[in-house]
Amino acid sequence: GYDSPEDLMATVTNISQQLYCDPDDRERVFSILRRDGVVKDFETRMRRKDGSTVWVQAQARPVRDDDPQAGTLWLMEETTTLRQARRLGAWAHTHDALTGLDNRQGLELRLQAMAGVAHSAPMPLEGDPPATAVLLFLDLDHFTVVNDALGHEAGDEVLRQIGLLLAAQVRKAGWIARLGGDEFAVLLPDCSEAHARSLAEQLRHAVQDWQPTVQGRSFQLEVSIGLVVLDGAVHDVPAILHAADMACYDAKRAGRNCIKRRPVQHSAVVG
Repeated sequence: GYDSPEDLMATVTNISQQLYCDPDDRERVFSILRRDGVVKDFETRMRRKDGSTVWVQAQARPVRDDDPQAGTLWLMEETTTLRQARRLGAWAHTHDALTGLDNRQGLELRLQAMAGVAHSAPMPLEGDPPATAVLLFLDLDHFTVVNDALGHEAGDEVLRQIGLLLAAQVRKAGWIARLGGDEFAVLLPDCSEAHARSLAEQLRHAVQDWQPTVQGRSFQLEVSIGLVVLDGAVHDVPAILHAADMACYDAKRAGRNCIKRRPVQHSAVVG
């Protein structure tokens, strides 16, 4: 943002301190320069003349290898837009574009993170209740009627509204994900089975009572829910998801619009 090197020199007393947003970055760069004289692919935030910030990918090397006093040549490439694109790409990897909820990959990452916490947690004291978590697998009943009658665009709008409805019910109790199609999941950390069943019933009634009106037509949807308790073996993510899916299938077979539980059959460890 400066018009010329002279403009920069006249504006700031200490150029390096004025330009670097993060003092730690500045110290790290200059320690490398003092030691090796060369900085390779260092990404940092710098300050423009107007006070706004910009991300740059920086490299530095001596102007003359045989004369350190000759100065340092800096090559800088602005990476602000690239970083924003990377952040959006990372978000898209773990979130559902239609609803903005976690997708299957996002849910799996949350389960893996819970496994890491469980692994590092201290052993419970004698008499303490064991820590549990619960995963609910939700599959909308009769949703194909909406798609068949009004088309997939209307169906997508209903799914967006369902996502908002479920998220409002779960609130701070846990996380909700859309797994694809009309399938959703709710992960409840530090939750007893009794409380999870109560919340599952709340979700079931919320969907049943909603009755969306699309293009002048009203529909009544229901939801089948599978429930699995994660009792300390959170590491077996595929087995957890399979058990939750099968529990939901049991609810479908039992007449739909109900809740069924299955235990997790953990994979055998070969060693």
